[in-house]
Amino acid sequence: MPEKVRLPVLSGRWYPGEPERLRGDVERMMAAEGPALPRPSCIVVPHAGYVWSGETAGLVYGHVRERGYRRVFVLCPNHRRPVRGIVADEAAAFRTPLGDVSVDCGVIEAWRRASDIGFDRLAHRDEHAIEIQLPFLQVALGLDFRLVPLIVGDISAEAARAFGGVLRGACGADDLVVISADLMHYGAGYGFVPFDAPDAGKIAAYDEVTMAAIASLDAAAFESFSRRHPHASCGLAPLRVMAHAFGDGKHRAVRLAYDTSGRRSGSYDMSVSYFGMAIVPASE
Repeated sequence: MPEKVRLPVLSGRWYPGEPERLRGDVERMMAAEGPALPRPSCIVVPHAGYVWSGETAGLVYGHVRERGYRRVFVLCPNHRRPVRGIVADEAAAFRTPLGDVSVDCGVIEAWRRASDIGFDRLAHRDEHAIEIQLPFLQVALGLDFRLVPLIVGDISAEAARAFGGVLRGACGADDLVVISADLMHYGAGYGFVPFDAPDAGKIAAYDEVTMAAIASLDAAAFESFSRRHPHASCGLAPLRVMAHAFGDGKHRAVRLAYDTSGRRSGSYDMSVSYFGMAIVPASE
């Protein structure tokens, strides 16, 4: 029988395992004030350990706090296991130290029957990029929202376009889409060294091209960009779906945060880049 609750694998490692400390850390990271924004339809947030990317994520989550979302679609890439297509978990809830988040099993089952997604319990069991978002969502939205957790693996341009349409059609006024994605992973250990003697300026210039491509919300152009720059982000697949879902001329992207692990550690020999973005109505 499938597990009814997907248990946390990062608690006490990538984020605090004690509920009071975890809530306090998330509250602190969300406390910074940013520009006034219309209510986002979608946000893009990083998924590293909180010591590295938590402040970047917090700057974005502050814009969705207490804004009436009742359901959250979280789309992430696969890190631990190969995944073809788009897969959900069979669990009825995802657990964090702050409590359980109920899964919207109805929409998942409907999509499964329509062959839009599949199930892969093992991929979700080992994947961190959804779990790392949940404490932020629990603090920002409370404990009553429903979750639709999806890993977006190896998909074609046509599949990204098709599911982008499915996702956009499913999103109502009370729904939020969260894209869990980091930017470039620089360094020999990551297998990507596009330039020698890395520094903040070179890394930022590379990331700027990526962020501009994402922010354009031009699905066709971003599909081309993704093929030409496969190392630009570990979240290219869910970002491609996002471009198809919200690249309708009715939305615009607002960049909110950027940081690197190199800046935080003082060494750019191995550096991961993080960014935050909100997708809001173009008319507001």
